[in-house]
Amino acid sequence: DRTLRIIEHAQVNITIYVILASCSVLGIVLAISFLIVNIKFRNQRYIKMSSPHLNNLIIIGCILTYLSVIFLGLDSGLSSETAFPYICTARAWLLMSGFTLAFGAMFSKTWRVHSIFTDLKLNKKVIKDYQLFMVVGILLAIDIAIMTTWQITDPFFRMTKHLEPYVSFMLKI
Repeated sequence: DRTLRIIEHAQVNITIYVILASCSVLGIVLAISFLIVNIKFRNQRYIKMSSPHLNNLIIIGCILTYLSVIFLGLDSGLSSETAFPYICTARAWLLMSGFTLAFGAMFSKTWRVHSIFTDLKLNKKVIKDYQLFMVVGILLAIDIAIMTTWQITDPFFRMTKHLEPYVSFMLKI
């Protein structure tokens, strides 16, 4: 009778990673096709009324978010140990910038519609696209300041953590 120490490396299941990375690549291809359609037909009435430049920001944000999915699944089993801190940094920056661009552009478009339809004086309020870009730019600047501060004060690093042993009831016959 003895204590058997088994070291297990927690890793991402490769099958699940391949499936999710494939879905992410499919999403990127679809987003690029939407971007092409949005650029090609930007002078069409319905696309022009939907603010094609902000739509482009939403699409670019989605592409960055899809890219972050690919990076989020990479672990030390799928990449080198020296590259791992850089992969972690790329994960955070891609997800942050993608979400801020997509959500910020949608938020600013929704804010414009809200401000037009809640005007009690019924004045024609015109909120230009550049004002909405300013809103997205401010949100992005706040996120960049937070991420930069985080990277400077506490950069990512790789560490092996030894957890407490636990009892496993494996029967060997």
